[in-house]
Amino acid sequence: MNLRGHWYPASQSAQHSAELVVLGNVFSLYVDGYPPFSEEASQLHISDRVGNIPRKLKFSDGSIFITPDNDVVDTWLAQSSHPARQVQFLHVLESRWRWIGLSLIATVAIVLASIHWGLPWVSKQMAYALPQQASEIIATGTLQTLDELMLKPSQLPISRQQAIQQHFSAKLLPLQHSGFTYTLNFRRFPDLEDSKGKDLANAFALPSGEIVVTDRLVTLAQNQQELDAVLLHEIGHVVYRHGLRQTIESSGLMLAILLVTGDASAIHSIAVGLPIFLLESRYSRDFEREADAFAFQHMMAAGIDPIHFAHIMQRIETDTEGVDVHEYLSSHPATPERIQQAKDYSRQFQSGH
Repeated sequence: MNLRGHWYPASQSAQHSAELVVLGNVFSLYVDGYPPFSEEASQLHISDRVGNIPRKLKFSDGSIFITPDNDVVDTWLAQSSHPARQVQFLHVLESRWRWIGLSLIATVAIVLASIHWGLPWVSKQMAYALPQQASEIIATGTLQTLDELMLKPSQLPISRQQAIQQHFSAKLLPLQHSGFTYTLNFRRFPDLEDSKGKDLANAFALPSGEIVVTDRLVTLAQNQQELDAVLLHEIGHVVYRHGLRQTIESSGLMLAILLVTGDASAIHSIAVGLPIFLLESRYSRDFEREADAFAFQHMMAAGIDPIHFAHIMQRIETDTEGVDVHEYLSSHPATPERIQQAKDYSRQFQSGH
């Protein structure tokens, strides 16, 4: 059984035409210019099928093979005991109209229940039920849209960006095991209402795990621990699906119906609204508290005093004084309540609890 596609080496953006040959439970990769590579199926992570979106097969070394041959992958899964065999729900819904009809009936019941018990609860259940690839689809193109609307290329030295990237991968990512693939992106964020072109200090995360950090935030941070506090906070938003949950909530019950049916085109349409959410909305207090707690707990686990979170938030608040940040991605204002919470965790850290 052969699969055609492209291979992406770990930590590289370059793609190479490749062929994956499947014999039993052994996958052998053939790429021009590289020695053949084989791996047991049990070591591979195979993404869920969503419509005809190309499939990702991730090897244990971090490299990724992407193929459009979904049917070939499904044929192999049907004959295997691989865990990915159990997760075919979205494709079944999309390919069998009978199941779509039944899903619509079930959706009516879910929608009625959501009216009674509240859309936030429903959005949380749906956000966790959707496969990770749905978050990637929804976030596709969002950063590009934000780049076109207001973000500018970073002016940080490449060496500084690489140092932050390396620290992020080596020190912060091992602290969590959410299954998301995190990527750091650096941008300038000019205040469009400031005649002097002042940049804003901010960071935000997309549901897929893409994290954007502005140049001004990096400049404001007086040490790596302060940057770590912000980055762990953003990872918390991704882990708890805050962006996806709030997008579902803000889009209303019709979005819930579309998502439950598993209609891939509907999921794509949701992505159009994500940049608008990022531009015009802020996370709820509960979401911010949850992401803050995630950051504090993981800082303490890494031996980082949570007081650094309070310091960077105070500095951001001073730096943005008089700026209407809410209009520009004001997803986390530095409120006294949150700063006090960081100080409370810091006392626990210093006392050894």
